[in-house]
Amino acid sequence: MGNIGEQIESNGWRQGKVFNDEELPASVKSQQYHADSLFVITMQSCDLVHYQLEDEPYAECIECQRIEEIDGNYTFAKNLRRLHLSISHIDGTEQPVEILAHRIFRFHREELASIIPSVEQYLSEKGLKTLVRWLASRYDRPAFPAEFNDRLRPITGKLKGKATKMSEAVTGLYIETIPMENPTEEGEFHVNLLALVSIDFDGDMAEIEANVKEYADLMNEVGLETMAVVRKENAVPVSVFRRFDRLDFDYLSLRADPTHSLPPDR
Repeated sequence: MGNIGEQIESNGWRQGKVFNDEELPASVKSQQYHADSLFVITMQSCDLVHYQLEDEPYAECIECQRIEEIDGNYTFAKNLRRLHLSISHIDGTEQPVEILAHRIFRFHREELASIIPSVEQYLSEKGLKTLVRWLASRYDRPAFPAEFNDRLRPITGKLKGKATKMSEAVTGLYIETIPMENPTEEGEFHVNLLALVSIDFDGDMAEIEANVKEYADLMNEVGLETMAVVRKENAVPVSVFRRFDRLDFDYLSLRADPTHSLPPDR
């Protein structure tokens, strides 16, 4: 018999694997969860199949409650605490689920050596990317100045609307605020808005530039003096990119199908 990692791997466990309450590890069954829920492994695959149990004693999964239909307000990481996506079935059907950020279960990793994931239900690659990015944003997302956020709040809905209408070639919107902490004595924020475009895009950049300008115009209306530029991902030096933080509209990048390889948050 191989080491614990080999046993787990041979059972087919990877990040994103789905299982139902009948296949739950014993230590999760002893906790409170909703009947007929599905569960998805959230632990990174290399850690999940690590050979030494002492180094990685626990694994994690998240509960996915079955729902009747998906609410667009909770798709593509729009909401930081609630996520809606679909889990696929081999018969071609889709099961909508609701995932709450706090419904993560930790259990002994060796329990995966004696059970196997579902062979009928699975999370698509796009769904897994959405889930992982949504979870990561709970711990690592930019924190902008309070005054900046206050000014942005009244137009957040309009900004999201503009973002969703942008070309799927736009892989992210990034901003640099000057100053970073507080506005100038005149109460001004100077903002550089950067829209990154996939290097594979060979369409009309002028249309994207016009959409990004509309986005910047909204920010200008609330006293955020904004200058916008659009660049291909390979046209921005690392030294410049490091000054920018991603705006927290992850679904802008995640809605593309197939998904683009995303640049980092900062």
